[in-house]
Amino acid sequence: MPDLIRPSTTQSEAPPALNPADSRSLSRRFGRRALIGVVVLALALGGLSLWNGRRADPTGADIQASPGWSASTTPVPNSIGHIHTLVRNPRTGQTLAATHTGLVELTRTGSATLVGDARDDLMGLAADANGTLWASGHPAGPTSTPTSLGLIRSTDDGATWVDVSRRDVTDFHALTVRGSTVIGASGDSLLTSVDGGITWAAGARTAVGTLTLDTSALWVTTPEGLQRSNDNGRTLIPVQDAPALVMGALAPDKTVWGSTRSGAIMRWLGDRWDTVATVKPGEQIESILGISASEVLVTTPTRLIWIAAES
Repeated sequence: MPDLIRPSTTQSEAPPALNPADSRSLSRRFGRRALIGVVVLALALGGLSLWNGRRADPTGADIQASPGWSASTTPVPNSIGHIHTLVRNPRTGQTLAATHTGLVELTRTGSATLVGDARDDLMGLAADANGTLWASGHPAGPTSTPTSLGLIRSTDDGATWVDVSRRDVTDFHALTVRGSTVIGASGDSLLTSVDGGITWAAGARTAVGTLTLDTSALWVTTPEGLQRSNDNGRTLIPVQDAPALVMGALAPDKTVWGSTRSGAIMRWLGDRWDTVATVKPGEQIESILGISASEVLVTTPTRLIWIAAES
């Protein structure tokens, strides 16, 4: 997220005080695999279609779009289970999701297609400027002991993956990449590699929702709100007066998007935050993808919600 972020207090959503129940809920949201949920690759031809067997699609009346914006929904196909992370291919514009059953391409019509042959439970997912995919999670199939993928990489649009490091050691729930720098969140700690994921150094300790590494800084959404690091995650500094963002995303055109605990979908306008839509209380936003200054995609357990500026 660009260093132009200097949120206005008049447009920000002030972080609400947390009671113990909220804290436990947030801990589960940010700290555990089942509830954690940013620019990837081309669909491998001949993938398996998952269009059949979709969840019921709510009416959408519980999504309040702000004036000048519209929201449309499509159901999440049952076959792909939980969506952990959304990314977008900077070269092709395709949208990919890290899911319980592997890497999936999503479209505006609601279709979903598995990419490649691997059916691993992918958690963290990111892509560098060249279109290389980086991921983490858990191997597919039953295992007698807990295992993790560590850091894996694909240079063929997700068709195949190779091990990079930390196999059976680390499960990164969030990843971000810039050049040879890779930063991941595992448990309540940040880990940083400056040599393409080969060696790692421990960083700040915090529960993490999303990570975004841009040209100026690392931006981290946490239960306490938006934080910034100027030293690749070694230390974190709260972004004063920012909304209580629990997720953030940077679109290819550098537009900054975020979502809050109360379900507000917000866009940074350079001098203030603007709420473009609100998802009903109680329906958890699980991932967010900034597409452009005029479009954003968010997911809940049951649906994909496409929010766009009206022409």
